[in-house]
Amino acid sequence: MTPESSNPVLKTVKTADRFIRWVATLILQGNWYMLLVLGGVGLALLGGFLHEWINIHLFGDAPPSWFWPIYVIVMVLVFAGALAAAIANLRKPVPAPTAADLVERKAIKALRPFDRQDADVFCQLQRQTSLRDCYAAVTAERYRFGILMGASGCGKTSFLQAGLWPQLSGPASPHQGIYVRFSDREPLESIRQALASQLEIPTDWLRGESELLTLLQKAEQAAQTPLVLMLDQFEQFFAHHPRKPDRQPFIDTLCHWYRQPDATRSSLLISIRADLYHELYDLQMALGCALGPQEVMKLDKFYPTEATEILAVIADTEQLPFDRRFVAELAEQELASREDGLISPVDLQILAWMIERQKGDDLRAFNRSAFQRFGGVEGLLTRFLERTLDARIIPQQRQTAVKVLLALTDLDRQVRSGVLTLADLQAQLRETAKAEEVAEAATWLARSDVRLITPQDKDGTVGYELAHERLIPALMRLAGKELSEADRANRLLEQRVNEWLGNQQRRRYLLSWGELRQIERQRPYLIWGPKQTQKERLLHLSRCYVNSRLRTVGAVALVLVLIWGWLWFTPSGQIQRVRRMLAVEAQRYPDHVAIALVKDGRVDQGFNVVAKHILSSAPKAGFIEEVAQTALRLSDPLQAQDFLTRSLALSDSIDDRFPGPKSQALRAIAVAYGALGEPRAAVAVLEQATASVMTKPDTYGYSKSQELRAIAAAYGELG
Repeated sequence: MTPESSNPVLKTVKTADRFIRWVATLILQGNWYMLLVLGGVGLALLGGFLHEWINIHLFGDAPPSWFWPIYVIVMVLVFAGALAAAIANLRKPVPAPTAADLVERKAIKALRPFDRQDADVFCQLQRQTSLRDCYAAVTAERYRFGILMGASGCGKTSFLQAGLWPQLSGPASPHQGIYVRFSDREPLESIRQALASQLEIPTDWLRGESELLTLLQKAEQAAQTPLVLMLDQFEQFFAHHPRKPDRQPFIDTLCHWYRQPDATRSSLLISIRADLYHELYDLQMALGCALGPQEVMKLDKFYPTEATEILAVIADTEQLPFDRRFVAELAEQELASREDGLISPVDLQILAWMIERQKGDDLRAFNRSAFQRFGGVEGLLTRFLERTLDARIIPQQRQTAVKVLLALTDLDRQVRSGVLTLADLQAQLRETAKAEEVAEAATWLARSDVRLITPQDKDGTVGYELAHERLIPALMRLAGKELSEADRANRLLEQRVNEWLGNQQRRRYLLSWGELRQIERQRPYLIWGPKQTQKERLLHLSRCYVNSRLRTVGAVALVLVLIWGWLWFTPSGQIQRVRRMLAVEAQRYPDHVAIALVKDGRVDQGFNVVAKHILSSAPKAGFIEEVAQTALRLSDPLQAQDFLTRSLALSDSIDDRFPGPKSQALRAIAVAYGALGEPRAAVAVLEQATASVMTKPDTYGYSKSQELRAIAAAYGELG
């Protein structure tokens, strides 16, 4: 038996704690659908089961006539809001990318790289010399290890996939090319998967190999030819293994392979961004190799003349008008960088893509008129991103798309964060976006007419990767406009962690519930920086502190409710309930309520109910009779006298056109006076009753003689 099952109070406290934490989670997630449903159900239960309780505790009397209609209207509006939220959440899903979306035989790729099937187009895009030199280097007899480097956006992935890879796979090639894209997956696992897929051998056959050397030996045996492994996006290895001890296992297996040149004829080509080339220094030192000029190949950007020829090929392939003289001028004066006079391939692709997607035929052209309307080159990537996201008309859709892009970005290192599955994205963005919104945004971003993210295989599941790192600066600028809350959250976290650290990490400097909620909602976009450990600890301690406060408040509230409920069902509590009910029922049954109030000792309220709600003579007379009898049972003579004095004054308000009720009330008062030892007062009251009877004639339902006999009997009781 658990402690909860043996202690009902503890079980109730635990249940209340779970409920309060669930509601707090809904608030933090901004789940308006569930919050509205919860509010509507609460209103329905409150109105249905606690109808009487509301009347008693809110009004102490009958509620105004407008209260319950307004209550029902509010409840209906809450449920209508829940329905609207549900409809908004159940948007029609966008169809998943088809095979045609993922592989396109076009010269315009925007931010996506050329693939192996695009070799025919790629060979026309001014990379012939670089491709010839690189192929000659990696197929040389003494070649074992080399580096392909280039600036971000210079087309390294396209060069490998659509240039070098097809040539290494040709029948005349003495080697077999294996393309390996590095990501957040372990390097050796990425190599294993690429070998199994491209050589069409079972993965299990390679699964047990934990060394690169034995892995290449088995793969080379299956291929029956030497292999050239093209390790693309090698900067991901450093991004996901920032500490040297984490990198050491893969470096050790590279060293083991390199130091045994006779064990295998396979070779490696590492592709890396030029600005991260220095990261390979430790690797080269570990390998003990000094690379020559043929083994370090640099992929440069294009000269303006080369860019002109590339745009000419694109225009011809896509059948777009092309003004060579204007494009040459454009490449020289607008597209070329001011620093080195060169042009990035990705800029050419984006320019071509933006022109090709224009609606009017006069704008879908490489000429001066179309370009002037298009808006120039300044801020090309930013405008490209903004124009792409303009299709997201609903602000929530637009923001979700930006959040997905940022989730695929390592903002600290300015690199892609790797391949994330839809489940990964939904888990990372669960605090700021609904799962279905993330799924819809990811599908839209991967469409062939958007191309901001690229579908990739990740352990047999479709994953997504940012299309190109050159998007990151533009994405950050756009995020400053679209996600200003994230900026505020980062500034707040930076300020509060400094205050916390500067005050000996005292508890009073922890985040409040509101601050914690603001930061937690922007968690995917927090920039941790060098104080990541301190920030994470501050958030953890603040979360624990807030949760403890919520549990304390919930427990206190529950105890108060239990105490209130216990008191409510005690005798004194039941008396209070009856008193409340009397106040509510005063309008419907005023005579009974008034009598009950008097018997309860609330004389003023009883007489006020009669004065306010009883107009006819008979009920007033009945009330006076009950008051007179109650006065006889009182132990305090003075209080009894007060009851009779009040009753006598009330009898004056009885209509004496029909003297029966008034005579009845006066007789009861006189009898009570007599029983209390006040014969003179009793006689005076009986004389008043006699006078009221004598002045009125006999009428239907009233006999003067009967009333006089009743008065005489009262005289007889006085002795």
